[in-house]
Amino acid sequence: RPPPAAAAGPVPGSLLVVAGVLAAAQLAQAPLLPRAVGARGGAAGDLGALQALGGMAQVVGGLGAGALADRFGGAAVLVASLVAGAVAALISAAGPLWALYAARGLAVFQQGMLGARAVAVQGWDAAGAPEEGRAPRLGMLGAAFGAGFVVGPALGAAFGREDPDRVARGAAVAYLAAALLVLLTAPGGARKRARPPAGRAGPSPASSSARDRFLCVVGSPGAPLLLAQKAVGDLCMAIFVGTFSVLLETRYGRGPRQAGYVLSYVGVLAAAAQGGGVKQLERRLGRERAARTALAAMAFAFAALAALPASFGAFLACLAPLSLGSGAVSALNTARFAALVGPSEKGSALAVESAISGVARAAGSGVGVLLRGSVGDAGLFAACAAPIATLLLATRAGGGSRGLAREARRQE
Repeated sequence: RPPPAAAAGPVPGSLLVVAGVLAAAQLAQAPLLPRAVGARGGAAGDLGALQALGGMAQVVGGLGAGALADRFGGAAVLVASLVAGAVAALISAAGPLWALYAARGLAVFQQGMLGARAVAVQGWDAAGAPEEGRAPRLGMLGAAFGAGFVVGPALGAAFGREDPDRVARGAAVAYLAAALLVLLTAPGGARKRARPPAGRAGPSPASSSARDRFLCVVGSPGAPLLLAQKAVGDLCMAIFVGTFSVLLETRYGRGPRQAGYVLSYVGVLAAAAQGGGVKQLERRLGRERAARTALAAMAFAFAALAALPASFGAFLACLAPLSLGSGAVSALNTARFAALVGPSEKGSALAVESAISGVARAAGSGVGVLLRGSVGDAGLFAACAAPIATLLLATRAGGGSRGLAREARRQE
């Protein structure tokens, strides 16, 4: 009997650094977009169009990036994403209004989060590591992205107060430095073409189309349930985040400065959940029950916000299970979804999950504004709790989880 495979090793430190730099460079520019549009004579309609174009381009590009990651390796996608980010930043810094549209269109190539996850997952596959134990490692990668999301806006505000284009030029330098780091340190397994294990059917990375690989991933046992959990969880969080600043000011009487502190608090909690909490949760409950527990924590937090009076202390208390649950669900669902397919479809699986998440996040902000206007603050929180609770109750009997259970037995 062959010896058991070694557990998944830690995410390389260089990859964690690249993830943090990528997120910080992206988020440093985001708050300055309205000023950049205004400085070029644009209107409010241009701002909305630019945001929609960027989101749409990223979702569309993500599906193709998954097939490329399967064929050429996650490191290639990550480097291409970083270079595209640098080019987009330089174009936006140097050109007129149309250059901002061109830069946003380049988001079709900016799939850094997908590429970084593919590098980690493909490295573990190349080393023969089992699926068990990967969720906490992916959580560390998510924590690195989260740190960048917290630091980026602060850097943008500090250095872009007088000249927003200076931040864009700095972001371009950071992107290129991160791309060089990937080229120098990416594990060899991430550069090689993944091959399906013996006896496992799956499309050949070289011969199958992106559509074939998409259908293969979506048709995997258990995939519809995981996609539903991802879509519902991300949609509800996007509804909440999209109305966060307005809620904080009108319902809880806190201004922009306090909003920054609260966002840092949320970021620390989410990073803690992804970096360490998910490991303990998975070890105690197993991957599937841990994900359901994290979703239940999110539903409880939203329901409590709907039922409790408008107290800032209660708001902060409810943010704890909401942030911890959301962070844990993100890491666990990514690991569970990648486990449904063979090594040659990992990139496509991550791309499908990323696309579902992107669509949910894009829809969430607009839905949140409409909901708050029609049902009020408490109704908004209740509307976020209801779909998560309904999904958990619908799969309570285990019928929706049979595919996941079969996959877990197969891996054992």
